[in-house]
Amino acid sequence: MSKFTTFLLKVASRCNLDCTYCYEFKLADQSWKDQPHLMTSEVWRVSAEKISDYALKHELLSVGINLHGGEPLLLGKKNIRFLLSDFKSILSKNNINVSYGLQTNGVLLDQEWLDIFSEFNVRIGISLDGDPNAHDKNRVFFSGKGSYAIVREAINLCLSQAKNREVFGGTLAVIDVESDPIEVLHHFLDIGVKTVDFLFPDANWDSLPPGKKHFHETIYADWLIKVFNEYLRINDPSISIRIFETLIKLCLGYKHNMDIFGIAPIEILVISANGDLHALDSLKASLPTYLGKNILSDDFEYSTIAKTELGKAQTGGYENLADKCKACVNSLIPSFTYIRYG
Repeated sequence: MSKFTTFLLKVASRCNLDCTYCYEFKLADQSWKDQPHLMTSEVWRVSAEKISDYALKHELLSVGINLHGGEPLLLGKKNIRFLLSDFKSILSKNNINVSYGLQTNGVLLDQEWLDIFSEFNVRIGISLDGDPNAHDKNRVFFSGKGSYAIVREAINLCLSQAKNREVFGGTLAVIDVESDPIEVLHHFLDIGVKTVDFLFPDANWDSLPPGKKHFHETIYADWLIKVFNEYLRINDPSISIRIFETLIKLCLGYKHNMDIFGIAPIEILVISANGDLHALDSLKASLPTYLGKNILSDDFEYSTIAKTELGKAQTGGYENLADKCKACVNSLIPSFTYIRYG
């Protein structure tokens, strides 16, 4: 039986941007409306205690703790510091190594934030969709104004000194097939960003992603192939594009850590601001992801979650695929995308 090894904490259930494609606020799962705006200290401390006990019980030497939202920086510097201090204190009692991550839109990021992340060894990712035209098309404030300029300032700050560069883990970029893939790649390189994670817009069979007129159309693959060919042409080993590295590893038979590829069970558990346990964020494009349990009152054993209908979508692997999916030759191919477009 697989085990949960990564825990994603939704420390803020609101955001200061109004991105057009946001899976959290714009798609099928609207449970955020019933969430408190911010996670309380009770929820994060109980989470830390139960994660620590879980890791000890299952002999896990390390776990991943990722802070998400909404926009996690809305929790505030004081609270983030308290949260990280609590996790460090509680998990260290069981000698558990922790890899901390945080994904931000960059709007509130400043040097004081980076100093906190440096102190607690937190790696951060910043969402940037490419050049100003590509980014400002979708990543906008509630006023409709694009956010590129302020996000670019945050990235420049991350790259401005060695201490900050150690904290900065790169960018997430949601693909816009109407943008020029070569221009987008070179924009990242031109501004000094060499670690990029290209993401598909969350979608499903009934609600296809932007620009895709029918399921078998390959416009997203075509876009990525152009990026991949340019990536190969540049031949710079310091450039890291996660989606390509993951697919290469899969083809070579290695284990991967991206939930959108393959049919292996997923070892990620989402803890919302009020402590509710949720399945993968990717599923929010299709249905509510609440697992019927709360961290304050329930356990989160992998076997328990796997018994729920929703839990099967991320824990069951090949065995829990529908018969029609099992019959498809693509289900045996490592790069089969089982959630968003399957």
